[in-house]
Amino acid sequence: PFRVQQGESTFDGEFTTAPSARSREPVRLVFFADTETEPESTGKHVDWPDPANPGQARTYLLDQTTGLSNNLQVIAARDPDLIGIAGDLVESGGEQRDWDEFWKHMTHVNGTNLAARVPLIAAPGNHEYYEGPRMGAYNQPGSERAISRWLTYFDNPANGEPEAEGRYYRLDYG
Repeated sequence: PFRVQQGESTFDGEFTTAPSARSREPVRLVFFADTETEPESTGKHVDWPDPANPGQARTYLLDQTTGLSNNLQVIAARDPDLIGIAGDLVESGGEQRDWDEFWKHMTHVNGTNLAARVPLIAAPGNHEYYEGPRMGAYNQPGSERAISRWLTYFDNPANGEPEAEGRYYRLDYG
């Protein structure tokens, strides 16, 4: 069990460790990518390529918020032991409101705080380096500021590579 207190708010959760190497107990892993959360996507339906009619588009059936919420409900129902996200967690890594939207989804799944129940590992994608449309885009020092937000939420494993003077981060999960 763990407890996190920030100001007047307290959050409780509990993780379990993986079964021992000798155990025959199955481990359920869920991996996905590209949630690209942002608050302004709620209620917006985008055009999507129509595979039946190349060159034409059709309106996607769900908005981003509903789609992610539905997927997280399925993930939670599968009771995973570990969740991995392979990049592009948020639309703009430099915008805190996009991070707030991501964590809102991860902590409110059918009344359950999924992030407090299941260990989550993530790799940054190009969107985590994107400061935002109103800021510096992918330019420096904007990208450095953007990835620093990701680094406030996720620890990197030590892989023997020094940070290149604090400007870029080499993340090697292999």
